[in-house]
Amino acid sequence: MNMATTVMKEVVVCSTLLRQCCSQWKGFPQMNVLNSASVISGVRFFRGSNRDKRRRERNLRLKLKEREGIQPLVFDKKKFFRRNFERELFAFKNRLGLTFQDDNTLRTALTHESYKHNGRKGSVHTQENNGKLSLIGVTASSLYIVDHLCNTYPSLPCLGVRCLHDFLMGRSTIVKLSKLIALADLIRMEHDLDELNKEKHLDYRQEDVICDAFFAFIGAIYIDQGPAEARRFVDDFVITQLQGEELHKILHFPSAEIVLTNIFITGGKEKPVARVIQESGVKTNFPIYVVGVFSGEQMISEASSYNLLTATHEAWKAALMKYCQEGMLMPFPKERKSVQNVSC
Repeated sequence: MNMATTVMKEVVVCSTLLRQCCSQWKGFPQMNVLNSASVISGVRFFRGSNRDKRRRERNLRLKLKEREGIQPLVFDKKKFFRRNFERELFAFKNRLGLTFQDDNTLRTALTHESYKHNGRKGSVHTQENNGKLSLIGVTASSLYIVDHLCNTYPSLPCLGVRCLHDFLMGRSTIVKLSKLIALADLIRMEHDLDELNKEKHLDYRQEDVICDAFFAFIGAIYIDQGPAEARRFVDDFVITQLQGEELHKILHFPSAEIVLTNIFITGGKEKPVARVIQESGVKTNFPIYVVGVFSGEQMISEASSYNLLTATHEAWKAALMKYCQEGMLMPFPKERKSVQNVSC
C-alpha cells in the first residue's frame, strides 16, 4: 500500500511539473501529459496495442500450462491424414486426373507390408501390400522410359540413354516427385515415415518405402486403367523431370574420345581429332593450353586448362556433350504430338 501511495505521489509531482512546462503549448493534450508522467516515473500503462494484447495472451497460456498442464492445440498432419484417409485419397486421384474402377487397388498400392489393420499386422493371406504392384510399376516405368529415350533421341549414345534412365529411376528423383504430388503423405505403414531412418533395426529406409509406393501406384494404374494410362502418367510426371536439368551432371562417359569417335564413324562422318589451337606461357609456371576437337575442318568444341592432357580431356567431353545436347533438342511427348498435329 505504501508503494502504491509513493508511486501515485511521484506521478502527481511529475504531471504537475510537465503541466507547468507545457502550459505555453495550448494545443498539447492533458492525457499526453499524464502518460509522459507515467513513463518518467517508471509506471507501466496500457495503451491497448495489439502487441500488448498478444503478450498478455501468451503469458496467460504459459500460466495455464504451468498450473493446469493445459497444452495448446497443434495441428497434427499425420493424425489428420489417418482420420481423413478416404477423403484425401479421393482428392489425390482428382488432382492427378485419375479415375480408378477399383479403389482397393489404389489402397493396396499405398499400403506397406508392415501396416497393421485393427491392431493386427497384415500378412500375405489376410491383407495385401504393395510388393507385387511395385514390381509391376518398376518394370513398366523402365520400359516406357527406355522406349521414350530411344525414339525421341535416336542420336544419343547407348551409355547416355542408360545415364538418363538411371537418373529418372533413381531414388532421389522418385522421392522428390512423390513429395511433390503428396503421395508420401498417404502411405500406410506401422512406423512413422518421417522418423523411419532412426529405426536402425529395420532393413528398409524412408526412401525405399516411398519409392516402392510410387512404383506400386504406377502398377495400380497399369492394372486398373491399362498400359496406355500408365504410360501417360510416366510421360507426364516422370520423364518431364529432365526439364531444367544440366546434362553434364547426369551424363557420365568413362572415355569421351572413344564414344564420340564411334558415333562419328558409325554416322559416316570424318573421324574427330583433337588439336592445340593456342598456347601461351609454355615455359612459365602458369601455361595455358587451348585445345579444340575437329571433324575435318569443322571445330566441334574447345576447352582450355593449365595442363595439356586436362585441356584435351575437357575438349573431348565438351564435344560429346554438345553432340548429346543437339540430339536432345526435340520436344517432350505432349509437345511433340502437338507439333505433329499442327504440321498435319
